[in-house]
Amino acid sequence: MNARMGARPYVAMTSYDYARLMPLAAGPRARQRAVALAEEALRLAREIGMRRLEREAGELSRRLRDDSITIDTPQQQPDDAPRLVKDGDVWVLSHRGERTLLKDAKGLHYVAELLRQAGREVHVLDLLALTEPLADEEAPVGTAASARSMYEEELLDARARRAYRRRLGELTRDLETASAGHDPEQAACARQEIMVLRRELTRAVGLGQRPRRSSDTERARINVTRTIRLALARIVEAAPDLGTHLARSIRTGIFCCYLPDAEGDPETVTAKSLSAESTPAHAPHP
Repeated sequence: MNARMGARPYVAMTSYDYARLMPLAAGPRARQRAVALAEEALRLAREIGMRRLEREAGELSRRLRDDSITIDTPQQQPDDAPRLVKDGDVWVLSHRGERTLLKDAKGLHYVAELLRQAGREVHVLDLLALTEPLADEEAPVGTAASARSMYEEELLDARARRAYRRRLGELTRDLETASAGHDPEQAACARQEIMVLRRELTRAVGLGQRPRRSSDTERARINVTRTIRLALARIVEAAPDLGTHLARSIRTGIFCCYLPDAEGDPETVTAKSLSAESTPAHAPHP
């Protein structure tokens, strides 16, 4: 996505991070891929003037080529974070050595995706697409297609989307110029506007670059929120401590997110509110 937008600084940083996190133990091809990513990060950092990244990417590339590096990731502790995995007709919820079996339900798909992308915001239409893919398009295995739009009002029309993307290109060039000229104030302003525009485009365009519809978004927000609450109620019943933690930590709205200990957010699902969620999700008439 960064490459399509022309956001070269972010391409450089992402390439470097990806090179660091490549599963090198998988074999020589993975190591070669990591070397290629590190060198791409180094090339872009030199062109843009990202001095710190240039030093770090150069060092990483050298260590990868000298075979003097091991996988540079935190030691994964499977039980440190909640995990929800589907196993046949049931879901397995595991945390700190404890396992709980749950009967399949739509909301568990959403909760599992939020746990998988912990700390990242996921648009409700992308969550909805996990259980309601397009009927006339076959989505690749393991991916979600955006839910079918039922109304014609787009959040951003094609003309506005093109204008946003043109502005993003201009801002990216401004950011590169400011970085090269060591102008942190101008660079910060450019980054802020880039973040705002990217957020708007993310809100208006779903998976596969399909335009999102305003009516669809509101319907999805209501349905996904209620469905998540029903799923969390079942988790609280089966595993009270972990269910209460998830209820405090899952934020719902147009963008949903799993943020550990996010208690106090007005959009956060609370354990107390789950007891009132006993009706199926119905969207209001538009």
